[in-house]
Amino acid sequence: MSVPEPVAGNNSSRSVARHMGPGGLSTGMMEAPSRTNTSSMNIVIGEHNDQCSIAEVETATAILSLWGNLITGVLGAIMIPVWGRLSDRYGRVKALAAASTMTLVSQVIDILIAVLPDVFHINWIYLGFLFEGLSGTFILIMALGSAYAGDCTPISQRSVIMGNLGLLHGSMYFGMAVGPVLGGLIGMSGGESRPLVIFGTALAMNTLGVVYILLVVPESLCFTDGKSSPSILPQGYGFSDFRPGNMLEFLQRINPIRGLRSLTLAETSSNPPVRRNLIHFAAVNTLVFATAMSGMNIMMLYPEYIFKWDNQASGVFLSSINIARTTALVLLLPLATWAFKRFVTSAAGPDSLDLLLIRISIFAGTIGYIGYAIAPTGALFTLAGIIASLDSISLAVSEAALSKFAGRENIGEVLGALGFLQASARILGPTIANLIYSQTIQRAPNLVFWGFSVILVIAGFSTFASNPGRRSNVSNEETSEDEIDLEGYSSLR
Repeated sequence: MSVPEPVAGNNSSRSVARHMGPGGLSTGMMEAPSRTNTSSMNIVIGEHNDQCSIAEVETATAILSLWGNLITGVLGAIMIPVWGRLSDRYGRVKALAAASTMTLVSQVIDILIAVLPDVFHINWIYLGFLFEGLSGTFILIMALGSAYAGDCTPISQRSVIMGNLGLLHGSMYFGMAVGPVLGGLIGMSGGESRPLVIFGTALAMNTLGVVYILLVVPESLCFTDGKSSPSILPQGYGFSDFRPGNMLEFLQRINPIRGLRSLTLAETSSNPPVRRNLIHFAAVNTLVFATAMSGMNIMMLYPEYIFKWDNQASGVFLSSINIARTTALVLLLPLATWAFKRFVTSAAGPDSLDLLLIRISIFAGTIGYIGYAIAPTGALFTLAGIIASLDSISLAVSEAALSKFAGRENIGEVLGALGFLQASARILGPTIANLIYSQTIQRAPNLVFWGFSVILVIAGFSTFASNPGRRSNVSNEETSEDEIDLEGYSSLR
């Protein structure tokens, strides 16, 4: 979306083009060169604007997009484990509300830059990138949502957590499918007279979400002191542990690399198979997530180059893929869980059903990416995408398997460490994939899809190193007394 900004004494215009995607990343702002004819500066919302299709604008947009993604991605990778540990100490609801509020601040900054360009310089957008990164992006929301689902699932029914996480992941993909369509309709309804209506709508929806979290959603963790549970977690996990004199020690404690040690919980030190399971499932989840994130941009560029698709056809394709993912997670996953429920023999730790679902979904994803590489027509390319979308099941199931190892007091830390791996993959994966695609587009544009297939094959073989039925000491020690009664939440708040 673009917003013209006349500047006194200079026939130039500044256009704001902030495109919201998964996690709220933006492609940034740009400044068009001066024009002698002011009528040519008029920007038509929803139409092609020649004054924006110049090298200077494309370069400025690419540079700002690069810095925005870098700032947001790096800060997000650092903050996700921190938010996960804080949620273990202070509760999921507070962490979700605080992180979502930072996203609101980022959106407010964007709107202020567009509405008051003479007051807020374009460089203020970097402050928005900063808050977006501190919020942990959408990866944190998914991690805390998964932790919340784990909190609310009794240990005797941990096998059904896959269905809960399937609904959570399916909701995200449904939003990714419907969101761009609604955003386009809202943007066109505003026209040239109200070009910022889409940003106001997004801000209102996110504000409603924060209010809903604070006032309606019950806390999933019970704290005996009503505030936090410092007796459960070691020092260094909360804001109260920060002291100006021990800055270095505090930074070492929140180091995200150090947080990866949560994948080898102390409780599993005497049980090497369980420790290996944690590492293997985290690796499988990260590989599948990296493949999905890396292929998003390629799946837009490749069909436009090979099949001559326009933006509308590409949009329909992406919506179809996300709808297929939603269907797989909301319908197919619960159906498979119900059908094989009688074969489930372990309440905690990965069971044979977990591994079976992961292997089938990864196999389907591999076939789908091979289909991408060899599809001769756009229709078969879309069919391959629908098949490949089944690999999203493995993300939900592997997160469910990880949650079975962790007790409620550290599930946020474990999923926070997984979120750090996902955020890192979100930075490195697309960069490497786009580089390979740009270097091979003339000779073998489909080579990158073969690479994705190889990655999924590696992830699939990794599952054979897991030990079904192995559970952690934490899970074994949990009793029915720890189960949470949702109906009693209101009395705890």
